[in-house]
Amino acid sequence: MDLKSLSKAYDKTFGVIQAHKDKTTEFVGQGLQATEVTGSCYLFSYANGRSPAMNKDHHELTEGVPTDLAIGVLGHVVAFFGGASQYGEHLHNLSDGALASWSARMGTAQGSKARLKAGSSQKQATPGAFPPYTAYEGAGNVAGFTPAPQYQGVG
Repeated sequence: MDLKSLSKAYDKTFGVIQAHKDKTTEFVGQGLQATEVTGSCYLFSYANGRSPAMNKDHHELTEGVPTDLAIGVLGHVVAFFGGASQYGEHLHNLSDGALASWSARMGTAQGSKARLKAGSSQKQATPGAFPPYTAYEGAGNVAGFTPAPQYQGVG
């Protein structure tokens, strides 16, 4: 094998390796993005369920300001104006998850209201679907769960 054919073989091999490397980098980036968005959506949804404001279904930064909405918008503003420098893409992903949490909560609430307005009394329309939206009722009956007697009325 002469030097010219060896050089061609090297170039071809290097091209194939580079193409696979680029695909792998893209795949890992998409996986990281999906993890950041869904992970932050989960965490904000958990916070909404775990420590909602009094008589609300969500956590609030201050009176009337949902945490997931505020952090989502603020995170995008900071990232758009370069406040996160080279990590702006990650801040956008985390902010997308916060906004997804807010959007899912709003969609669930509106869908439940529409269902009730249409006259449906079903608690859960489809097996395996999310339970219907109910406003925060302390530690009372949420999604069909009744707490132990010593915890009823607490909240």
